[in-house]
Amino acid sequence: MDIKRLVKWPSRFYRVLKYASSLYDGHEMRRKSKEQIRFCGENTKIEENVAISWPSRLSIGRHCLIQRDCILHSMGGIHIGDYVGIGSRSVLVSFSHNYLRPEYLPYDKMITLKPIIIRNFVWIGFATNIMPGVEIGEGAIVGMGSTVTKSVPPLAIVAGNPAEIIGYRNKNQYDRCKADRKFAGPLTTAFFGGFEERLPQFFIKKYKRELIEIGLIVETEG
Repeated sequence: MDIKRLVKWPSRFYRVLKYASSLYDGHEMRRKSKEQIRFCGENTKIEENVAISWPSRLSIGRHCLIQRDCILHSMGGIHIGDYVGIGSRSVLVSFSHNYLRPEYLPYDKMITLKPIIIRNFVWIGFATNIMPGVEIGEGAIVGMGSTVTKSVPPLAIVAGNPAEIIGYRNKNQYDRCKADRKFAGPLTTAFFGGFEERLPQFFIKKYKRELIEIGLIVETEG
């Protein structure tokens, strides 16, 4: 018998047990955090690995989706309205340290609470950062990878780091959907039973060969 392998086996077994224990502890922490949320509306889903620092200061409305690996630092309070979607790996921070005239470096023990307010029908893309004190207006869209450092007007579309307004949603179309109560919400797949795909003609004309190679269109004769 290989003595070296025999000696290493308990150490490997211990590491496996330690890893499994950490996964269980993390699951329990997330479960308890969800139970302690101040308010969570009906048909709202919080996916795996969402970290919530102060669940008692977090309010989430109805028909929302917070995707996996998000971090919600809600010490300063986070209010999320109805029909809001927050993409994976997004970070929301609702407080800041005192660094302007601190008694210690790099900052002192004073924490400034700056609530984050997210209104109804907001769509926040993957890997966005929402800074303290920001309000995102109703119907706004935040492009993936954006860092939102200032409040966003209703129906605005913002993107970049720092995020800037690059356009606005069609207000007439938005108001019609709202008046007719056409609310699919972020859980679109569950609502419709699947997405409908549309490939704009522009891409078909410009990238026909590439689209054939990746299987989005079928090569035709002529």
